[in-house]
Amino acid sequence: MKLKILFVSTICCFLLCAPFSQAQAPCPDKRAPWINKTEVTYKIDPMPSSDLVNEAAIRSAIQRSFDRWGSVLGITFTRLNSNAANADISLGFFSREESPFSEEFDGNAWEHLGGSNTRGRAEVGGRIIAFDDDEVWKTQRLSNGFETVVADVFGGIAGAVNLDAVATHEIGHTLGLQHSPHSEDVMYGGGVEAYELSNTDKSRALQVKENRTGWNCPGAWGVESFNWNKAPGLLRQVSIGDDEKVWGVNAEDAIYRWNGSGWDKINGRLKHISVGAGRSVWGVNAEDAIYRWNGSGWDKVNGRLKQISAGSDQSVWGVNAEDAIYRWNGSGWDNISGRLKQISVGSRKHIWGVNAEGVIYYRDVDENRWVSVSGIRAKYVSVNDSGKAWAVDSNDKIYRRDDEGWIQVSGSLTQLSVGPDNEIWGVNSSDEIYTSNARRLK
Repeated sequence: MKLKILFVSTICCFLLCAPFSQAQAPCPDKRAPWINKTEVTYKIDPMPSSDLVNEAAIRSAIQRSFDRWGSVLGITFTRLNSNAANADISLGFFSREESPFSEEFDGNAWEHLGGSNTRGRAEVGGRIIAFDDDEVWKTQRLSNGFETVVADVFGGIAGAVNLDAVATHEIGHTLGLQHSPHSEDVMYGGGVEAYELSNTDKSRALQVKENRTGWNCPGAWGVESFNWNKAPGLLRQVSIGDDEKVWGVNAEDAIYRWNGSGWDKINGRLKHISVGAGRSVWGVNAEDAIYRWNGSGWDKVNGRLKQISAGSDQSVWGVNAEDAIYRWNGSGWDNISGRLKQISVGSRKHIWGVNAEGVIYYRDVDENRWVSVSGIRAKYVSVNDSGKAWAVDSNDKIYRRDDEGWIQVSGSLTQLSVGPDNEIWGVNSSDEIYTSNARRLK
């Protein structure tokens, strides 16, 4: 699933690493405020606006999701009426404009050709869980025959989303769990499909409850283990968009688009390409000329840029040969103060870049200024539209950004692109292609 904001970050690898020393300084406690209770209450409000899956099935799926964690932690979860004022946890289905979090949901599912990408959101150690009301939902065990038929039909047509899987994942975040790098875990950060807790999920939940020293320290065990999956082909640069479309260019500037099992060659020549969403595909060629995809070919756009980046909301930024920064205004380019050699746009709210000295910056859109980010020097940075940032340094080491700083993850890449659900695509020094999402290669 694409949990665009999961407010999340540190992936705990305690099952793969040596126990943490008791001499380690305490880390921020991001556990749920109810973690030591034996009776925890929750409420669901509002319910989904769609009646494709009835409310009884919704309530049952969410109760099952709580019970999965409760059986491990010795906690009984009880649902209160929707108007209860004292519930420990509040869940609800929200439209794009109604999200209780600062980041909006994706909007109408039909605009995303198979369902919108953001399915749920929760703060690590928080009290609120939000589900995207514009998704087509189904449950793992359905309550009546009509519902089963409807969910199966929509599952085949529009990628109906399994509420059991999403709810169990989001409850794990409220418990205090960060993402896992393992696809078999409910807490996997590359797209949730599992709904039953793995042994890793259970062990990590117990780590949280027991508040073992250092369990949530960013980078506590050095390089974080990460599962990279090799994709076919060779590319010099790759980009994934908000709608999970993947494009890339090779060493000869030939353009390719991922079709689910391989690469379709697209007419034209570009040295750098960027995918926002839908038809928002932009690129620059060897002469720094700018082009925009029109659905069947390339339209030339005025201006000269050496690198360009397109966001999920049609935002487009770029940098030229002198590292000057430009933003597309719909008909031309506005010069923005500062100097960057590379820029990445997730959305109008999330713009990151790297300067000639390798210093990383993000754009404070409220103050209209660049803010430096300490911790590492990088040659390439990528951010998605929920603000999740990854980077590679001059030695091709890979880092991801969390609430506490930069965490090095295993692997070696020269360039990468962060998409929905923190899905990563990247290329190494041999132009080999790697992704974090194994299911995309099936």
